[in-house]
Amino acid sequence: INTFCPSPIDAEDGDPTPFLDFIRALVPDEKDRFELERWCATLIARPDVRMLYGVLMVSETQGIGKGTLGEKILAPLVGTQNVSYPSEQEIVESQFNYWLAHKRLAVVHEIYAGSSSKAYNKLKSNITDKYLTVQKKYQANYEIENWIHIFACSNSHRALKLSMDDRRWFVPMLTEDKRPTAYWEDLNDWLSNRGGLGIIKRWAENFVTQHGPVEHGAPAPWSLVKKLMIEEAYSPGQALVAQFLNELQKRVEEGELSPDIFVLDSQLVALIRNNL
Repeated sequence: INTFCPSPIDAEDGDPTPFLDFIRALVPDEKDRFELERWCATLIARPDVRMLYGVLMVSETQGIGKGTLGEKILAPLVGTQNVSYPSEQEIVESQFNYWLAHKRLAVVHEIYAGSSSKAYNKLKSNITDKYLTVQKKYQANYEIENWIHIFACSNSHRALKLSMDDRRWFVPMLTEDKRPTAYWEDLNDWLSNRGGLGIIKRWAENFVTQHGPVEHGAPAPWSLVKKLMIEEAYSPGQALVAQFLNELQKRVEEGELSPDIFVLDSQLVALIRNNL
């Protein structure tokens, strides 16, 4: 049985400049911004497409607009009945996963797993598996097709312990600059009272027509922030090896060493043993 109910918001013709200005200020990097726009447009305009990676919005500064994008723009355009707001504890610690059932979007307002892989491992199957077994209190387990997309926010670059070969999370570079209260009041008024959400829906339809949606099975785009997050979670030994190899690469590029140089894993083990 198809239980999906579309959003009641109809697409409207209009000027999407307030939304585009908001996204431009939130994500200054052009490449990251385009990939985030593609993900959002696909989520809004192509409910038939299930993307196999989530979005992780990380900034140390609060109040830059992460929550606005997830809760006040994406959620109503997906349809509030199709959205859940699980806490990190519900995701990581609870044996029940009701927040996944019959939903297209999960907005996680704050996630922080530090050096633990538990949250990452718990979420990875939820993001990619085609089917999921719903576990709900006082109900028998049942299996449904999985249509969830995860939009998570954090104020720490140690939000999730990501691996170098991760395909499941897109982490765009965000601004750390806050806007004045008057700006948010005007944006919220545009969204709620001046047809902003309908205009964004039309923008999303036009975006996927012009640029195409996220392709089926496509991995998460790479980003500089994702690289920094991966390095942030390195153990002391991993950090030492990375520093050594980066220095080696720099000397090769500068012509100090031959490009044919190679390093044995036993040498890296000895490096760690002798310096830690």
